[in-house]
Amino acid sequence: MLTAGTALLLKTAQASFWNSYFAYSDPFEGLVYSKVSSQATDTYARLGAAPMPEEWVGDGNVKAAPEFSYTLGNKFWKAGVRIDKSLIRFQQWDEIANLTGNLGTKARAHMTKRLTTYLEGAHATTGADGQLFFDTDHTWPGAEYTTVWDNDLTANATAASLVTLAELQTAIKACVAKLFSVYDDRGDPEFPAELNPADLVVMYPSQYINVVHQLLTVDSITNPGDNDLKGRFTPRLNQFMTAATDTLGLIFVFLKGTPRYPLVLQTNGDVSFGDNLMGDEYRSSGNAVFDAAWVGEAGPGDHGKAVRYAFT
Repeated sequence: MLTAGTALLLKTAQASFWNSYFAYSDPFEGLVYSKVSSQATDTYARLGAAPMPEEWVGDGNVKAAPEFSYTLGNKFWKAGVRIDKSLIRFQQWDEIANLTGNLGTKARAHMTKRLTTYLEGAHATTGADGQLFFDTDHTWPGAEYTTVWDNDLTANATAASLVTLAELQTAIKACVAKLFSVYDDRGDPEFPAELNPADLVVMYPSQYINVVHQLLTVDSITNPGDNDLKGRFTPRLNQFMTAATDTLGLIFVFLKGTPRYPLVLQTNGDVSFGDNLMGDEYRSSGNAVFDAAWVGEAGPGDHGKAVRYAFT
């Protein structure tokens, strides 16, 4: 049974942890298929597209959909903090709340970090179709329609760490053109003809924050009124992205609001928040330990909803 003081400590820690956990703003919001996993490794089946109606002749026009799959294994993740007995004894509740709240933020942010780690390495990692997730020659396995699609773009910049407005405008427009040139395995366009700015997401590292927001708001870049991207996309700063250097800087452009998502985050159960307040260590040392743990992993979704652009 907890004493009154220990119960207050636990209540403070729990409230701070979960308030911070749920307050976290995820740059991948709307871009991730969240899958509840019940085993060590999950297999994701992927079917191709349905056929367009054709003239009904004979018994009908029934066609099989191409099918392929990929697997994603779960991993175990955990972080813990120790709070010295003196902080508890002298009721430093504000600092305890700050620390356990920060643990809640880190627990949620770690999922963003895992998604970012996958994303930044996806040009060298096999995706759902058996090719690199970001590749220059995507084709549909077993498709009746053969097409080659490129979602790994590269262009020279004056300095990759300091891209200009014109360079960023060119990059985003090139990505948009790729996203709207995707055809399914039947040879039909995948997306509607109109673009909702809320569904066009541009993810970028910290160094690009000023130029991205400038592109989103100014009327002109080189000539009067030539910024046709003003207010036309949703910026997502991702501080886990690798810092741009003079020789390499990345942005990722996504299309959300479709039935399939570019990324997958599978989890085995919810994040857990634990403590040692009923254990021998706390009774003998007076030091409290709080920890957060989750089981899961990030992986590939639909490569047709994402384009990588590398400034070199």
